[in-house]
Amino acid sequence: MSEVDLSVVNRLASYSMKGFSLLSAVLYSALIPLLRPGDCVKTTRLREAMNGPNFYILLLAGVLVNGQGVRWENQFDQPLHFNCPSKQSISYINSQHNNAYEDRVWGFECTNTFVNEPICHWSPYVNNFDQEFTFECPKNYVLTGMNSYHSNRHEDRRWKFYCCRAISYCNLKCQWTPYINNFDEDISWHVPSQNYLVGAGSYHSNPHEDRRWRYQYCTQKAYC
Repeated sequence: MSEVDLSVVNRLASYSMKGFSLLSAVLYSALIPLLRPGDCVKTTRLREAMNGPNFYILLLAGVLVNGQGVRWENQFDQPLHFNCPSKQSISYINSQHNNAYEDRVWGFECTNTFVNEPICHWSPYVNNFDQEFTFECPKNYVLTGMNSYHSNRHEDRRWKFYCCRAISYCNLKCQWTPYINNFDEDISWHVPSQNYLVGAGSYHSNPHEDRRWRYQYCTQKAYC
């Protein structure tokens, strides 16, 4: 590592030890209300861990790797409304489940997809609460947005999807992933390179109050 790189890291470390002490207190106060009695986590040990040097090292490493924290597009129990910027489609899906809320927060990244403004429309809601579904965008469309709302009674969400297409482009070699998560497990999935997201499938578990997910993706060909 060069001297310039070392100076940058040292400066970040200096700032982080001052600023992250406040951040750790905020995180601690936010985490404690989410803990259940059965979680068997002692708050004193949690406080000690968050005040220790390893906590700052891990947090700093996350900042250096990711550049910034994950941007969640919804809050627990709140509606999700997400659309990629114009001429883009979803390229990455990130989600975390919370057992206290029995719900998920969702984050997305998008990639350049269309040269010209595409033709787009929303699907209707594709599922009822607790219901399995398989959704595919119409022929030659790709998936660019998602919308859902949560029911505390059912501890589940109803979903609809936003699909777009460019004239003279066709979807080819479409395939489904296996289920990419287990119940209560984080989701971190990238659409494979040179492919585009076109569908989603999911089923719900009442004991877990969560869903497992799989996705469909395709390559595209111009002037087909």
